[in-house]
Amino acid sequence: MPNYGDKNYATSPLPAPQKDEPLMDFCAAIKKVAEGAKVTRLEWDDKKWYCYMEEEHVRIHRPEGTKHVWDQTLGDIQGEDWVVV
Repeated sequence: MPNYGDKNYATSPLPAPQKDEPLMDFCAAIKKVAEGAKVTRLEWDDKKWYCYMEEEHVRIHRPEGTKHVWDQTLGDIQGEDWVVV
């Protein structure tokens, strides 16, 4: 795994995707969000963490039910483990 000097860059192993979960890169995931889909990363390992569009902002929903405007990390942008929820 490359070291980009960013502590937010994850090095954890990813769960295996399900057969019905085609993996996407960040650009494809954002396109899906713009179309109204909710997306998550396999690395997050909890489908209660997901991103979606609300009031012209991309927001992140957290497992405890909170939501906020999403600040993407370098790991999110470089991630290729995005799936539609």
